[in-house]
Amino acid sequence: MVLYELSFDFNNFLKCFIALAVAVILFICYFKKLQQKNKGAIIFVSIFCSIFLLISLYLSIGFISDYSKKKDCLNSNDCPTVSGVVENYHPMPYSGHDREHFEIDGVYFEYSDFEITNGYHNAASRGGVITQNGQKLLIKYYYDVRYDRNIILYIEEIE
Repeated sequence: MVLYELSFDFNNFLKCFIALAVAVILFICYFKKLQQKNKGAIIFVSIFCSIFLLISLYLSIGFISDYSKKKDCLNSNDCPTVSGVVENYHPMPYSGHDREHFEIDGVYFEYSDFEITNGYHNAASRGGVITQNGQKLLIKYYYDVRYDRNIILYIEEIE
């Protein structure tokens, strides 16, 4: 039974995109108000909003690009696969302040609900599907060099 498969997480994308929208709104609102005031304030607001806009745009494009790369890996069956029993399971408390992690056949996985990522990151304390030692799972994953860790793309319960 499939427990998780990578899909576009609109909520996480929205977190990146909201910053972009805020930058545009700030720029429009303050630029109109500052046109009648001093040029120094106009320059400051323009630079601040431009930097905010560029960072938000970079994050949004990066999020979409990262999703596309991981989805292509999953669809082409080029991603590594491990199956076996969950071992050394360490749950994340509901409050956070830790990362949930476990191993299957010597392959280590860790994640947190409090990160924006494409891939499985749902701790058991917040409704996640990996809940204890002894679960028999097949996991397809992607090694992310930027974070130096394995990102789960697919989870299937096996017998």
